[in-house]
Amino acid sequence: MKQHEDYVSGPHKYWLHFFGGFVLGLLLGYCFFRDLFESWVLEVIATAITGVAFGLFCGRWGEVGWRRISDWLSWWFGTLR
Repeated sequence: MKQHEDYVSGPHKYWLHFFGGFVLGLLLGYCFFRDLFESWVLEVIATAITGVAFGLFCGRWGEVGWRRISDWLSWWFGTLR
């Protein structure tokens, strides 16, 4: 493997996908859980778990994960495409 190919698919790629998925998960978790619980502590915990779950999914699966999330969101909201 060439050094350039190692840079393109190196470990930083996982963390970029993880961070993007984490932020998206936090946003979606906040939108979903903000009025679901009476306690703000439960809202924060649920939102954090959603962010970590999305981050791990996107970090592990990369572009395939983003396509699956895009398909899911377009099905959920109906008009994203």
